Amino acid sequence: MTTATDAPRLAPGLAIAGFGQGFVMPSLIRVLLSEVPVSVAGAGSGVFTTTRQLSLAVGVAAFGSRALPART
Repeated sequence: MTTATDAPRLAPGLAIAGFGQGFVMPSLIRVLLSEVPVSVAGAGSGVFTTTRQLSLAVGVAAFGSRALPART
């Protein structure tokens, strides 16, 4: 596998994942934050955003560590 063939092979899966996240995230945010009391809504939103960003970073790291050996 070369660098020239990686992007075209990954594009369909990444596009599907992107569209799926776009459909799921608004509903997920609404459901999760509906359980947070109004008095701590800011903290609940911050915890949710931090958790989401951390999960994305771990996902990128896992994908990168999986893809890295294929290029050597």
